[in-house]
Amino acid sequence: MKVNQNTLKDKLERSLTNPSIVLLEPKDYDGMIDIFAEAFLEDPMATYVSGLDGLDIDPTNKRERQTKCNKSFMHWVNRPILVRNKGVALGIQENGELVGAMTLVPGGTKTDGFFDVVTTLFATGPPPFYTSEKTNYAPFADKRLESLGELTKRKNELMKDKDYIYVQTIGVKSAFQGKGYGGMMLKLLLDISRSMHVELYLETESESNESLYKHFGFRTLETLELQGEGDTTNAKFKGWLMHRPPAY
Repeated sequence: MKVNQNTLKDKLERSLTNPSIVLLEPKDYDGMIDIFAEAFLEDPMATYVSGLDGLDIDPTNKRERQTKCNKSFMHWVNRPILVRNKGVALGIQENGELVGAMTLVPGGTKTDGFFDVVTTLFATGPPPFYTSEKTNYAPFADKRLESLGELTKRKNELMKDKDYIYVQTIGVKSAFQGKGYGGMMLKLLLDISRSMHVELYLETESESNESLYKHFGFRTLETLELQGEGDTTNAKFKGWLMHRPPAY
């Protein structure tokens, strides 16, 4: 079955047997972004871009700046998925509260086309590194953000002509981590992958996450070390590019 937004959404709708897992709608968008922003406060990719660990600021100020940075980043990569119907978003609930989410994109679907960029810009504004707020972050934060474009380039090269689902973002609120919620969403995705006979692809930012995804049948295709062009601070980011065949 060729995967696209409609086939993926239809398959997920028919596979939702766990009442804790739901398909998200545009009305859930802000709550989803809040979850991702909070879940990624200590994420190596997020802290690489902001560079806040290298600045002499108090923890409260650091958290506020990182949260703002994360929200901007998550808007830009996830708004086209849920709001512009370029993919599908799953949520996980506890006592009616949205506590985790995962966004999925059919392979080959562009989420950074002209109208994706323009509508996101009007809806959320530019990342803070491209405004007067750039002084709140490390030097070259804009160049570090731009260096992440290599991840998309390598994904397109590695998965060219393949039928696959891209796991864009998966996160659970810190207060609800350790309860297996991320695993619940991943297990549902594995079932979808097998039934649709499509491959899975994702990137991760730590060895511990690499080990976790290997437990779910992913294998590492390669690692990348990124650095912002002209960044004299020598800050670098390491990413693991991972793939899972449908019939693992």
